[in-house]
Amino acid sequence: MSCEKNGVLCNSSLLTLQYAHLTTRHLFTHSLFLTLRQIECMEVLVICPPERTSELGLLPDGFFIASDVGAAANRHCDAVVDLLYEDDPEAHATVLRQIHDKPVLVSAVTLTCSQLPAGVIRINGWPHFFDGNLIEACTSDDSGRAGTIGVLGLLGKKPEWVPDVPGMISARIVASIINEAYFALSEGIATPEAIDTAMKLGTAYPFGPFAWAEKIGLKKVAALLNALAQTEPRYKPCALLAQKAPG
Repeated sequence: MSCEKNGVLCNSSLLTLQYAHLTTRHLFTHSLFLTLRQIECMEVLVICPPERTSELGLLPDGFFIASDVGAAANRHCDAVVDLLYEDDPEAHATVLRQIHDKPVLVSAVTLTCSQLPAGVIRINGWPHFFDGNLIEACTSDDSGRAGTIGVLGLLGKKPEWVPDVPGMISARIVASIINEAYFALSEGIATPEAIDTAMKLGTAYPFGPFAWAEKIGLKKVAALLNALAQTEPRYKPCALLAQKAPG
């Protein structure tokens, strides 16, 4: 099956299985009714650094990648997925506030919905948390849920709706493990390599805590721990972790 949008032919053969889970042919998103045919021809802009494009898998037609949020203001798109939002929330919010009545998904692991532009959907887009088929998401506006299902479905993924709290679920747990690993290191219990090996062998985690910290970015981990510690002191970052995290 194919369709034409603005004179460009869009191939939608990848969608046959991806949308088998949808029970209706109409999705309601941000006050717009989108038919399955319209979704198949959506032009989706993904704000993503070049080194992370492999996490997106095989992109269907109509997906475009940019490393600068300014692209969202400079080209037509039907939806935006911003994996760099927390790198500069103020600059990204300024651009994304100009997008109306379209699905906008941003990686906002530490920030909650009340700290985002109205109508924006939070997702966990930390490095390697976007690899799998289930993506943690939350929203304060239920009308955006169907649009999220549609956009993630085009990537072969589904949202897992979680509470609107800092860290969601998986990032909170991983950040806590990383923090505890730094405590163990600072107390001279083991080396980073030994701790990583013990965690991978003992828990079958794909990475040890220090490898996780390197992939995620210690600055992001420290920011989440500090946000959590505002209400729960047990999350206060280890002094060594705070020292090593970029300012």
